Amino acid sequence: DLVVRAFGLGEGEGLEGRVLRRREGWASLAREAGLGEGEYRLRLRRALARLREARGARVAPDVDTKVLADWNALAATAFLDGFRCTGDEALLRTGLETLDAVWRGGWDGERLAHVCNGPQASACGFLADYAFLARAHWRAYEAAGGRPHLERSRALVLSALRRFFDGDSGLTYDSALGDGPEGLLLPVRDADDGVLPSAGAVLAGLLWDWERLSGEPVFRESLDLLLRAESGNLDLRPGAQPLLAAVAASRSLPSCEVVVTAPAPCPEASGMLALARRAVPAGSLVLPLYGEPPGPRDYAMFEGRRSEGAAKAYLCLGGACRAPAGSAAELESLLTAAEEEWRAAWPS
Repeated sequence: DLVVRAFGLGEGEGLEGRVLRRREGWASLAREAGLGEGEYRLRLRRALARLREARGARVAPDVDTKVLADWNALAATAFLDGFRCTGDEALLRTGLETLDAVWRGGWDGERLAHVCNGPQASACGFLADYAFLARAHWRAYEAAGGRPHLERSRALVLSALRRFFDGDSGLTYDSALGDGPEGLLLPVRDADDGVLPSAGAVLAGLLWDWERLSGEPVFRESLDLLLRAESGNLDLRPGAQPLLAAVAASRSLPSCEVVVTAPAPCPEASGMLALARRAVPAGSLVLPLYGEPPGPRDYAMFEGRRSEGAAKAYLCLGGACRAPAGSAAELESLLTAAEEEWRAAWPS
């Protein structure tokens, strides 16, 4: 009776679809029941505990516990972007831990699973899984450095090209091509941005980033084919594919890159990275290079730029590189001097 009166339930009414709200303040309800407020609240708490106990005896709804690679990659990217904007280390830890969990549970050395936890793990990943996770590892490298993030991003991009990219037509597909266990009778394709970004556009952005970082022909040639295949759609309705349109526009202009080197992450390097990210045009690359040893391959953009001493920043525009800046003030002067060139190259 206390619960019925407190929450305004009519006689015989069920609870399905109802959100229970107290209809009045505590003092008013207690007066109506002829009790002191403390005694009323104590009795109501006991009544609710009995109801909770009864509910606990019912069969509980199933809980969806699967871990999806694409959604977790998007979440990790958001945490990493949050760290870059705020410097909150907790956001960085959460983003990196999420990526590690997805990688351990979903990547088998050749393929990425769509569902990547426990016995539910499935090896039929989609383009969104590969592209979103590759971008998240790229963001992790931007945020914290670490050669493994670059290696993972590269492996995912190359695997995605093998599975989802038609080298004849230049089109990307959301499901795997071919008649193997991953392929569908009719491959699925949706190049428009919607509630989620287009996986094909995310892959295109990664190809552009990797083309500049590594100089490997596979990235340049694949992006050439992809943009050529999508050029008709971009001309007719660029608003449906804003991410891909941004990649195409950025690639048609002189490229801008900033590499900040230091023996290890430090406030000086972080300050230069933040300064560069605020100043450079959209579509530019701003990357750290800390003093870890080279991996199985050294990337073209990093050649000759490892730092043994204080932090330095290297600014290049359209393939022409300035002398390295040894401080944030020097870098700011370089960026200011380059602004006129940017205005000419990047029309508003």
